[in-house]
Amino acid sequence: IKDWCISRQLWWGHRIPVWTTEDGEYIVARSEEEARQKAGGKALRQDEDVLDTWFSSALWPHAVLGWPEQTEDLKTYYPTSVLITARDIIYLWVARMIMTGLYFMGDIPFRDVYIYATVLDEQGRRMSKSLGTGVDPLDLIEMYGADALRFALLVRTAKGQDIRFAPIRNGRHSQVEEARNFCNKVWNASRFVLMNLDEEFRQRFDGSLPAEEQMNHIDRWILSRLNHTIRTVNAALESYDMDDAAKAVYSFLWDEYCDWYIEMCKPRLNAGGAEREVAQRVLSIVLEHTLRLLHPFMPYITEEIWQSLPHEGESIMVAPFPVEHPEWHAPQAEERMQQLIEAVRTVRALRTEIGFDISLKAQVFVVPTSPEAGALLREYEGVIRTLQRVEPMTIVDALPEGVKAVAAHCDLADVYLQLEAVDLEKERQRVQKELASLQKELERVQSRLDNEQFLQRAPREVVEKEKAVQAELLERQQRLLERLKRLE
Repeated sequence: IKDWCISRQLWWGHRIPVWTTEDGEYIVARSEEEARQKAGGKALRQDEDVLDTWFSSALWPHAVLGWPEQTEDLKTYYPTSVLITARDIIYLWVARMIMTGLYFMGDIPFRDVYIYATVLDEQGRRMSKSLGTGVDPLDLIEMYGADALRFALLVRTAKGQDIRFAPIRNGRHSQVEEARNFCNKVWNASRFVLMNLDEEFRQRFDGSLPAEEQMNHIDRWILSRLNHTIRTVNAALESYDMDDAAKAVYSFLWDEYCDWYIEMCKPRLNAGGAEREVAQRVLSIVLEHTLRLLHPFMPYITEEIWQSLPHEGESIMVAPFPVEHPEWHAPQAEERMQQLIEAVRTVRALRTEIGFDISLKAQVFVVPTSPEAGALLREYEGVIRTLQRVEPMTIVDALPEGVKAVAAHCDLADVYLQLEAVDLEKERQRVQKELASLQKELERVQSRLDNEQFLQRAPREVVEKEKAVQAELLERQQRLLERLKRLE
């Protein structure tokens, strides 16, 4: 830090507290009255210059708390935790606050400094009215809402990187529109949950989860995923990774809670009785926690929905932020649910790949890969049937003789779709293409295993891994050959 001229010839500012006497003596005082006392009756003239803006601003962390008096506010709030600012005033302001804080208070004024991103145009230039590259946030709020704009910016606020923001084109803004769609997803999912929380349930609901023995793998899975999301969001916010926190809530709410858990709960909600009660409790508790996670990113919509949910407290704004629940961690439930989700996706992908007309009836045969897989599939057969929207579906030990069908494989099962409208020639070509790709991979692995130098020099675990890959590829090849034979 070098010597710094702190006087400025401006009309507005803190006037420099220095007076001069008629014989050229300088007097520094807090007030004119104090200066006159020090001057001993000599004529005084106060310096007409004002303090540099950044000198005045450098005193801000302690001056606004009552300094130089030792007020309660000063004792309580100095030093503070974090300063949020732009990178272009680190030297002008941040460094000087630290300098004056150390000098006058004996301590730095804040522990962390968060340098926020600059919003640029598509070409990476600062937004400018004269260049016509600026986007008025009020226009975007009018079009999409404040929550959508806030989320669109935060989800792109990667640490150390600026945000490139597109202009409004043809009355639309794609980046904020995407966030608005998420707002709609949150609203619609919440409306579905609220519609299923009848008054009788609300009166007896005490905010607690169902008993452990009443919940199934699906309930334990969503609670475990919520717990993982809470951990991720808290860690991201602690390290100021705003984008990671926003993406974590987005992914959980859309991809897991809405796309899977709500859909899996629909048959239970319709069933009534104890099953409905369990689904209501878990749906409500998970949504309430998720809204609190989402509140910093979407304050308005989350407050509106939260007020309609069973809750404690006056406002979500002052509700405690979610913390981890170690007892919710359920790795086995997560593993089983991942397998079930993969099975459903396998059927969906198969239908899409062959151009399946959903208006046509198609028999689906599910052949489990093991007795354990069969037990899991049969336990949740109704859920799978609902999610894949294919009727009829049959879980069998082996594909019936004489059945020609297209097939796909997942960890739990081989899935066969029998449909007269399938283009068998197209399916044969698809399987042959997959076989050709598989053959290339097999040749690559076989080449390594035939190499004596590789076998002698590579660590044992690496060689064993290659052999395991080879065995898996051979098994897949055999299944594909069987599929091709059935299509003949």
